[in-house]
Amino acid sequence: MAAVHPTDAPGFADATEAEPDADTGLAAVPSPDTADLAADDAATATAAAPADHQASPGSTEGTAAKGRRFNKPSLVALAHGIEASLVSTEPDPDDLPVVIALFQRPEYFASERRRYREIARHSMCTFVGFVDEDPDVPSPINGIPIAANDALAREFALIIISKCICVSVVGEDLGDGTGSEAERNRVFEARWSFDRPTAIAEARRLLASFGDSVPATLQPQIEQRLADAEKAVPRRIEARLTASFEQMVDKYERLAVRLQTLTEQSHRHASAASSTTTNADRDPLTGALNQSGFARYLGNRILSQPDTTRVAIAWIDIDDLDQINGAYGRDAGDAAIKAVYSTLSDLLREDDGVARFDNDEFIVAMPGMEIGAAKRRAEEFVEEVGAMSLAAPHDTVNLTISCAVAIGDLATLALERLRDTLYRTRGTARGRTVVGDYLTSE
Repeated sequence: MAAVHPTDAPGFADATEAEPDADTGLAAVPSPDTADLAADDAATATAAAPADHQASPGSTEGTAAKGRRFNKPSLVALAHGIEASLVSTEPDPDDLPVVIALFQRPEYFASERRRYREIARHSMCTFVGFVDEDPDVPSPINGIPIAANDALAREFALIIISKCICVSVVGEDLGDGTGSEAERNRVFEARWSFDRPTAIAEARRLLASFGDSVPATLQPQIEQRLADAEKAVPRRIEARLTASFEQMVDKYERLAVRLQTLTEQSHRHASAASSTTTNADRDPLTGALNQSGFARYLGNRILSQPDTTRVAIAWIDIDDLDQINGAYGRDAGDAAIKAVYSTLSDLLREDDGVARFDNDEFIVAMPGMEIGAAKRRAEEFVEEVGAMSLAAPHDTVNLTISCAVAIGDLATLALERLRDTLYRTRGTARGRTVVGDYLTSE
């Protein structure tokens, strides 16, 4: 795959600098308020506005930053902040974005699998690339193979393109490329922008580099989304967002360095004490939480987020596991149990918890999720397991699960009610999803 690199890429002009504050040393860029947004919308939507108050559709002045160096944790944290805007609100079906991300190596993407599974559900299409001949990414993400000697192998990137917002964050790894340096010490030459032409140019650069790895069926939709974004008139607020973003970056980097140091110290002190507890809270076959670990997980949720105690619970049973053990052997049954746990884990959000409760049962907690979304997620559990195949020599095993889902309050959960609902309502059916009553012991 030949990398495409922009020459003097448009739009990467330095953000306009304000006079620094005498006490903090930071430029005092005012944050946009409701009046700013209203005035900005009026200026860009009204053709009769005075010429000196209108944004030029192709203008990029003051809307991007370049030449900043970041360590890897800081760059990832900035990307996470931008990604949060995709999953914190319900997606607009008429403006689903194109999302492009580069992670360099498979191990760097491994910790992001759940996050990007959720991002993909809020996107028209999502592309994830790293060095691998056949990238292992969860559906519906499109994996992009990158050769080790490709220039893209040195890039970290996040690009989001929609009619509503266009943003790009791109960093080039300044290390020696061997991966020998500690992850937290890796340094990137970074550039970012909320400017439409700039972000779209970055998107086109990467899509061109991906070549035939972009499915032909998606290309017309992608081109239409890019064209729609290009036609949208840039708003003056985009320049102010970038300037405010740069100030936030300055503050964050100082805090991130200090937090990283404190975190490492805390981990060193706690590692010996926590290892025994961690092992005691885990199922030895799958690595899932066991019953005591699940109880601890729920208790921690109550303590850490006392204002958000609503939780969706899915009770999952592996259909006919005893018959699988009898017909194919205990190894096949163990393989089925581990495969179900792996599939469930890939479908969960970062804050969700999954536990193995009995030989053939799992329970999933999804904090803050309403019943409609929980039912769709439960149906996805059932569909994904039903569509999978176990690895040889167990590939002839027909594996399905049944699932009951309900919502309740963390402090008064009556989990056995959901288990009873599953076995009472599914009858002889397999691969079924049922919805239970509100789970409360009161």
